[in-house]
Amino acid sequence: MSKVLSYSNDARAKIQSGIDKLAKTVGVTMGPQGKNVILQKFVGTPVITKDGVSVAREIVLEDPIENLACQLVKEAAGRTADMAGDGTTTATMLTHEIFSRGNELITENYNPLYLKRGLEWARDRVIECLNKMAIPVTDINSIKHIATISSNNDSEMGSLIAEAFDKVGLTGTVTAEACPGNSSYVRVTDGIEYKKGYVTSNFIVDGGSEVVLQNAAIILTTHEITSLTSGWLNILNELSELQTPVLIICKSIKQEALATLVANNKIGRLKCVATEIPPYARNNNEWLEDLSILLGTKIVGPEFGLEPQNLKKSDLGSAKRIIVGKYETKILESKKNLERLETKLAVYKEDLQKLIGDTDRLDIKKRMEFLTNKAAVIVVGYNTELELREKGDRLDDALGATRAAIEEGYVPGGGAALFHAAYMVDLSKASYEIREAASVLLESCSRPLRQIVHNAFQDPDEIIKEYKEYRGTNIGFNASSGKWEDLIAAGIIDPKKVTRTALENSTSIALLLINTEAIVSESPDKPSDWQPPAGWRPPEASNLNHKY
Repeated sequence: MSKVLSYSNDARAKIQSGIDKLAKTVGVTMGPQGKNVILQKFVGTPVITKDGVSVAREIVLEDPIENLACQLVKEAAGRTADMAGDGTTTATMLTHEIFSRGNELITENYNPLYLKRGLEWARDRVIECLNKMAIPVTDINSIKHIATISSNNDSEMGSLIAEAFDKVGLTGTVTAEACPGNSSYVRVTDGIEYKKGYVTSNFIVDGGSEVVLQNAAIILTTHEITSLTSGWLNILNELSELQTPVLIICKSIKQEALATLVANNKIGRLKCVATEIPPYARNNNEWLEDLSILLGTKIVGPEFGLEPQNLKKSDLGSAKRIIVGKYETKILESKKNLERLETKLAVYKEDLQKLIGDTDRLDIKKRMEFLTNKAAVIVVGYNTELELREKGDRLDDALGATRAAIEEGYVPGGGAALFHAAYMVDLSKASYEIREAASVLLESCSRPLRQIVHNAFQDPDEIIKEYKEYRGTNIGFNASSGKWEDLIAAGIIDPKKVTRTALENSTSIALLLINTEAIVSESPDKPSDWQPPAGWRPPEASNLNHKY
């Protein structure tokens, strides 16, 4: 079927229109005085939320070109949320501002190569300044402030998250579950968390973004699983007959075996999900053995003397609840091998008494922390499904932001960090031909601050003017109280990782959109009957086959 072709300024004008609509809708949620958005669902009751990523997810525009732009910006914003746990609205605002200002330059025939170099130069300088401003998280009070702000100034939720991390430590596992009723509280249980998610989202069969297994078996192997016929069928058939869900942790899993597992999972024959071995244990048998102790499982592999064809159900680990997301896996209340655990801890304590290097000593301490790890479960009370959805969105953001702050520290919030970082950059150090482009990004860094101030019914220009007098300090405008104060002392803080990731992703997608000269889109009245060409295959994470 025919396509709609758009070129040059006309194409970018449509892109601008699409981003304008997205930014205007998402922007109303930003800051302590941001407003709610009602989302109509195709099925079920409407949702009321102030969560930027939930709002962005629902926006689909009628015009095909406007919608293309909208979806691309949503991709950058969603990527920010995936990587840092928060920052969707910030990324959307930055993308909108960078594109708008950059498009004006391109329309005036500014060199696209200079634009790219200028934006990237300014981005790198701003991130350097953010790194200098970052303060490491060392106390629970900082966590409480970060969680409160990320949950839209819900002090109760912020306190619950701070209590959870206080009970399990900054490196502990924190998760959430729902419970009907008015009360919310924190309980502590055994738990493991590692930074590897499902190998494919096709394991998700009931909607959502995670795979949840209850009372599941666990297989841990150093094998690359290429085919299930190579010894795995017996144990998987046994689990299928017993209707026992299974988590498979392996070195890697190839297409044939993966397709078989996904197919059986979809028809309900075997509820399962596969992840790769955690990064810390991939090439370290000590860490792998520690993981097997916590899971109560034997390790399948030639170096451990156990092969798949000899595997019995008694060799498997188990856990009461397993949550597998896109980037991480949480295992709660697993069947620990207590005897092996005590023996291993005793060995590590002896090793610490020996004359070993600082690096080895630190590694042993980390393993001991890993073996004694606990999980805090935040139990969220609710009265209606609508309330649960709204609370769940905010809790996800707050937990993600808290972990991001623990990882890279925090900076002044309320849009102040980006504003101050941009003003700390010396534009005279950039080469003459890229200064205009660099100033586009530096000036765009004030957009989140402007949006927060606008939502608080203040004049952004007046606030920006006063901000310049406090350049290089933590003094800023508290949009919640309407006062000027030390933002760090007042607990108005943001995770540096969220701010950095939002800036990086928005610069990336804005550059691609600004440099667009032609758009090929679907005609809304003539939907395409496109079929994949011979030999086409979907992209895989391990292979560069993204084109065909």
